[in-house]
Amino acid sequence: MIDKTKATVQKLRGGYYTPKWIADYLWSWVSESSPSSVLEPSAGDGSLIRPIVEGTSQPKVSAVELLKPESEKIKQRFPNAKNVSVINSDFYEWYSEYRGEAFEGMVSNPPYIRYQYLSEEQRSIQSKILEHNGLKSNKLINAWVAFVVASLELMEPSARVAFVLPTDLLQVSYAKELRRFMLHKLSELSLITFEKTLFSDLEQNTLLVLGQVRTKGDTSYDTVFKHVSVENDEIPKLSEVEPVDPPDAYADKWNDLFLNTHDSKVVRQITSEKSIDFSSVAKVEVGVTTGANSFFSLTNKQVINMNAEDFVTPLLGRSVSVEGITYSAQTQMSNDAAGRKDWLLTLNGTSYQELPKNLKRYILEAESAQINTAYKLRIRTHWYQIPGVWIPDAFLLRRIGQVPRLILNEYNAVSTDTFHRVRFLGNVDSKLIVFSFYSSLTLMSLELAGRQFAGGALEILPGDTKNIRLPYIDYHKGLSDEKLKQLDILLQQGLYSEATDYVDHVLISEYCASYEPIETKRILGVLRSKRIN
Repeated sequence: MIDKTKATVQKLRGGYYTPKWIADYLWSWVSESSPSSVLEPSAGDGSLIRPIVEGTSQPKVSAVELLKPESEKIKQRFPNAKNVSVINSDFYEWYSEYRGEAFEGMVSNPPYIRYQYLSEEQRSIQSKILEHNGLKSNKLINAWVAFVVASLELMEPSARVAFVLPTDLLQVSYAKELRRFMLHKLSELSLITFEKTLFSDLEQNTLLVLGQVRTKGDTSYDTVFKHVSVENDEIPKLSEVEPVDPPDAYADKWNDLFLNTHDSKVVRQITSEKSIDFSSVAKVEVGVTTGANSFFSLTNKQVINMNAEDFVTPLLGRSVSVEGITYSAQTQMSNDAAGRKDWLLTLNGTSYQELPKNLKRYILEAESAQINTAYKLRIRTHWYQIPGVWIPDAFLLRRIGQVPRLILNEYNAVSTDTFHRVRFLGNVDSKLIVFSFYSSLTLMSLELAGRQFAGGALEILPGDTKNIRLPYIDYHKGLSDEKLKQLDILLQQGLYSEATDYVDHVLISEYCASYEPIETKRILGVLRSKRIN
């Protein structure tokens, strides 16, 4: 079982309660079908029940809530609502035992709970929910996915449903099957995205999902799809929104929903005709997972004091440790002078007896402080030896602010998992790939390939690199040091737009790239503005 004393109630329940204006909108959609029964599978404090109770129709409401204090709040909040049945139970357990009639409507803001915070029983039920409905189960899947699937399973044909969901629905690999399931299950599917964050305390952005379950005889599996992007608090009626072609059910992500029809067409054309995927010229893996960065990351002063010069490797540990697009001897010297932890203790292939006295003492002191008891350390044969350390050709920043970064490794350095490690394939020119990475085409594709967080951060994982596009050119040709240096200067000066213009110009005029930089840069601006602003 999970030691839940170490997690916050909010993490365990995953609860962030729905604003009033959102609750009103969700119920207005569901109520149009006049349901006689409604399910609320994660009722919280009753935010989504309120507009039902205040409305003219009074359907039977089954409100399931895990936490006893919250379920009591609902009863106290609506003491005269005889149509509301409050069920103090774990939804998974309730779902497993429910044998009643299917529901004609649903409103839900399901919990955002990572797999690690579920009990073994909850994990087992979650797997059964997914597999019973034709989805695969794995340890990455968040509880909200299973809540959506289980809730839809309990709906009558033609039932209307309304969810508040994280934008992970559009962006993460584990939601790919859910998107396909929803298109299969629903005859109508509408997604409402927001320029502003709905929940200020939540790291995730959110969207609204409204749908109608297929009628019993509907085997066409056509889905009427609508998408609305909301800049303020005014959401239009869906009856006033024109349908568009639904996204590809088999696409890795649905991030291109943030583009208009013309721009989506441009992106598809570039992807199919004018670019190659990054994974065709490079292999990307996560950075070194030390298990205890505070122990393994050392300053130059620590290295000297422990006589550990023969047992360390240059380390890129943080994005602030490199300003340009190369990690060089000069970069290492600057980090040494700044007192940064820019050396990684690498003791693989070395016996304890061979180590200098001061380094042995450092290890013993760590053991006295029980640093070696952390899970990733205690499962090693020798806890102080890091597996899988190798020298990459370049580093790819994992979590991006304004501009993505690909750093050429010129000093045989390694990195922590702040950066991914990149190894170029075949005889491609590494400088030309790094240079091309800063083209408007590639930067545009990165915005579509990554996962966005509230606050504007963009996360790129190794699996996303197959969706990162490079301009279609011959990457076996060389690139002059002067051109790479000019790009480096522009980036270090913060002239990002000028840097992109420079790369686009060189690639088109000298390497016969065929994309339209005016279009790719404009679309890049649209995507970046939506993310950062």
